[in-house]
Amino acid sequence: MKRLGKTFFFVPFIIYMIAMVPRYGLGEWVEVIAWISTYWVFRLGLKRDVSGEYIAGIMLGATIEFLTEAYWDYNFEVYLYRDISLFVIMGWGYSFAYFLLFSELLYKALTGSTVVRPHDYRILLCDAVVGPVWFIGNEFIGMHVLRLWTYSSAANWVHKIPVINYPIEGLVACVLFSLTFPTFI
Repeated sequence: MKRLGKTFFFVPFIIYMIAMVPRYGLGEWVEVIAWISTYWVFRLGLKRDVSGEYIAGIMLGATIEFLTEAYWDYNFEVYLYRDISLFVIMGWGYSFAYFLLFSELLYKALTGSTVVRPHDYRILLCDAVVGPVWFIGNEFIGMHVLRLWTYSSAANWVHKIPVINYPIEGLVACVLFSLTFPTFI
């Protein structure tokens, strides 16, 4: 029954992705390749089920994308609603899975432990360190390397981090994401 629930959850995404193949642009192909490669890395390479991370990341990503839609101009071809693409929301799913993996790896390296102890405050510190680096790195690659989105004029960011041109407000949001996202798993 558990497997049926996971399959049922992903079936609409897969059908939607297949139906939209003729309209795919660079952004959609990047997301599909990232989604599939993440599955291979976690499921087949690491023998780890990240369905929970995917689902939590997708739910939180959908919420964030709908609440902040006015601040981004995406360069995709397929959209769910206005300037919100299913592929961007899916990106939150696998990005969240990698964020947790890297945070856990840092925790294990610092503590010498082979398992993560959920009530150990040090995992929270690892999340706070890894999260901003991971999410800002994704932002930089998506925006400046792949050119999948830009900031809209509505954002009107005042203070930016030099070199990467990233808003200080975004850094604060990354720390908050990093400290709150894992609690949804």
